[in-house]
Amino acid sequence: MTIRVRPVVVVAVMAAIGTSCIRTSPFKEGSQTGADSGIATDGGTTGPGPNWLAAMGSLNMVELVWNAVSSATGYAVMRATAAGGPYTQIAAPTQTEYSDSGLAAGTTYYYVVAALSPAGRSDNSVEASALTLPAAPTVFSAIANPTSVSINWTTAWSATSYVVARGVYPAAPVDIGDASTTVFSDTSFAPGTWYYYVVRAQNATGAGPNSLEAQVLTRPAAPSGIIAAGGDTSIALSWDASVSATSYVVYRNIVSGEPYAQRGATSAPTFTDTGLIAGSSYFYVVMAVNDGGEGLFSNEVVALTRPPAPTDLVTTGGNPLVGLTWDASVSATSYSIYRRDADGGVFVDAGTTILPVFSDPNGSPGVTNTYIVRASNSSGEGPASAEASRLTVPAAPAGLVATPSDARVSLTWLATIGATSYEVHRAVDAGGPFTSLDASASTLYNDTGLTNGQPYFYAVRAANDAGVGPFCTAVSATPSSSLRCETPVALPSALDGSVSSAPQVATGPNGDALVAWELTEPGGTHKIVTARYVASDGWPAGWRTPEILEPSGEVQRNPVVAIDSAGYATIVRLFGALNEVWSIRIAPDGGWTTASPVMISDSLENGQAPKVVVDGWGRVTAVWAKAMPKVSRAARFDPDAGWSAPVTLTDAAVSNLNVIKPVVDSAGNTMVIGSRSGPSDQIWANRYVPGQGWQGELWIDGNTAPAGAVSAAGDPDGNVAVFFSDVGGQLVESNRFEPDAGWGDAGPVASTDGGLLYDTAAAATPNGSIHVAWIANFFSPNYSVVGSASFIDAGWGPSTTIHTASGISSQSLSLATSPTGRATILWSETIAGLGRILISSYILDTEGSGRWDDAGTVDIPNPDAGSALFPSMAIDPFGNVVVVWSVGNSTTWASLCR
Repeated sequence: MTIRVRPVVVVAVMAAIGTSCIRTSPFKEGSQTGADSGIATDGGTTGPGPNWLAAMGSLNMVELVWNAVSSATGYAVMRATAAGGPYTQIAAPTQTEYSDSGLAAGTTYYYVVAALSPAGRSDNSVEASALTLPAAPTVFSAIANPTSVSINWTTAWSATSYVVARGVYPAAPVDIGDASTTVFSDTSFAPGTWYYYVVRAQNATGAGPNSLEAQVLTRPAAPSGIIAAGGDTSIALSWDASVSATSYVVYRNIVSGEPYAQRGATSAPTFTDTGLIAGSSYFYVVMAVNDGGEGLFSNEVVALTRPPAPTDLVTTGGNPLVGLTWDASVSATSYSIYRRDADGGVFVDAGTTILPVFSDPNGSPGVTNTYIVRASNSSGEGPASAEASRLTVPAAPAGLVATPSDARVSLTWLATIGATSYEVHRAVDAGGPFTSLDASASTLYNDTGLTNGQPYFYAVRAANDAGVGPFCTAVSATPSSSLRCETPVALPSALDGSVSSAPQVATGPNGDALVAWELTEPGGTHKIVTARYVASDGWPAGWRTPEILEPSGEVQRNPVVAIDSAGYATIVRLFGALNEVWSIRIAPDGGWTTASPVMISDSLENGQAPKVVVDGWGRVTAVWAKAMPKVSRAARFDPDAGWSAPVTLTDAAVSNLNVIKPVVDSAGNTMVIGSRSGPSDQIWANRYVPGQGWQGELWIDGNTAPAGAVSAAGDPDGNVAVFFSDVGGQLVESNRFEPDAGWGDAGPVASTDGGLLYDTAAAATPNGSIHVAWIANFFSPNYSVVGSASFIDAGWGPSTTIHTASGISSQSLSLATSPTGRATILWSETIAGLGRILISSYILDTEGSGRWDDAGTVDIPNPDAGSALFPSMAIDPFGNVVVVWSVGNSTTWASLCR
């Protein structure tokens, strides 16, 4: 509180109020009515004095007026402080009026007047009295209270009441009220405003002068517009600023109403109350403060802190719904559930509920879904609960394909996220009932022993530790003894020219395929052309436009292809005029993007007939023949180390190197088989063992007669079977390598019965069964494709003629097996100068016996297009056979046989 006192201008006011006016009978000269004053002059009076006298009081002054006395030359004015005297002469004016000044304020004075003449002094007039105005009050103060301004002053002498005046500017007060005491309470003020107060005392005469000013600042108004917003453990308050407020004090209670406890002060119209209990209500008022003091409390506001984090979150189910329960949070009116399906991922909104229980139907299938819960009330959403997780069952498998063959259906489907196994179900009617066949840990299943011509319906569902997921859409297949091939498509190259080598094909882990072939341009330049097949796009849309492997002016010849389990392809080919052996790695991402070439031989290699195999770790073995000197060479590629330096596999003095064939097992052991000529034909082998290297050359035919037409097959366990012709090309012989026993003795498989055997092909099934086939010419225009099989613990079965054609030349024999064990044989025939491609598959009747299906035509013979020649094939993990060949030495063609 500040009180400032300043002097004011005092204005004297002449008032008639309270004036004593006593008048005798009309003045008559020479006579006087009224009592004598008892004062004698020169021993007596000269006669009556003035017969009328009036006295009027003002501040420190009394004004006297009387009537004239004839013959008077002057008058004697006398004053007393009590009625009736004694009087004291205070003046001798010549006029009939007189101002008596310098008097005490608030005092009554008594007067008489006598006329003076040469004759002497007259009698005194009648007595007249007057009261002077009261003095201004002193010791004045004004104090601001919350609802009033208290004004106090000292008593003014003779005052009967007081007048209080107020102004917002100095020296311009306006009367605001009267007081009968020295205390006044002003309740009509505006809050937060400077006021100037003065007080005047009143008596019977009138009001005296203003007191000195007292200046005071009224206290600020109660804050308005208060908003309270609850947080987790805090409440933020804001309000409209109060006029003249220099600070604010915040008070709180846990129930409505007083008493409030002070929580803090702030100079801004905001405040945050912290350290509160989650989910609790708090009541607040705010008081504004200025130099005048503290104002009134604002209206009360209430705010609720957000609910605490839910506790004891528990997940259940997961097949596929995930159930959640938790302990209810204080003050919560609803709950929000959030879910993520990967560590480090972002939580997304899964739903809301008003009860502490929730069932989530939209969790990501086959993965661990992690949840948090937040409680909400009118103040918003509180903090998150602790996380809780639940594994859900896998989704229905996608991409189910049923591929029929003889008395069996091979099922393949895409891997399902989170699946640890799959259940395969079968029905003979589209509407079921479905019967569970078996559980599979892979995405392949071979349903055998079926009836050809009978439709079968299949559905698959995935399972994991959470349970079994939903079935996929059922598919159907009807077993048949024949392979069925898609309509062939041409793979036109980006350049004109002729196909100069047999197209080579390999398949990847997802069914994609890569084809490479040598193209001779019209100018004689040899290029390598590649084409990619994307299995997921279907047939024939999955074929991409062929492209040049690597633009170069150098000659490039004889490409061979291998693809590892990660989808990386390696192409090995001869490069340059000296037939250097080069390779290129091609990555599966980005569409078989060409990588940098890696040379795996020196410039004098003069390589011939390269071959390539790859193991399950992506380690590649490339083998080739070197013309000068005539030796067999090999190099290995490791994804972590690159290509090794070439090594020599066999360097005996020979006149020629005919065939080199590599096979690899699941441990990465690689067996290379070859034949060489002169002075006698011999079959040799060299084995690479990871960590040990190449084991050295061995002769494995065991005969002195010429040997040729070599083929080899190896199973995942490392067993290797070698086939070759002997005794003048009329006997099929074999030798077998077992990792624990080594090579055995060569022995016969079958005889050509007088015909000439000039080609063999072999392949092993995943369970170790061996298939071998050969082409025989019986010294007539008849050529036959003949096959035999060796089953586990059963020995070689009888030779079977797969196909015989009169007057037809058969060639380019190849044999391969699928992951489910189905063997497929491929070859070409020439009829009257026109070539065609034939295919047959081995139909397994029982585990120890079976038969070859009738040969089917893969290509569509077209005399205008030219001969179909040089076929090769690769079987993908789903059992599909990708077949490629050249037509008329100008175009590469492809088909897909299922």
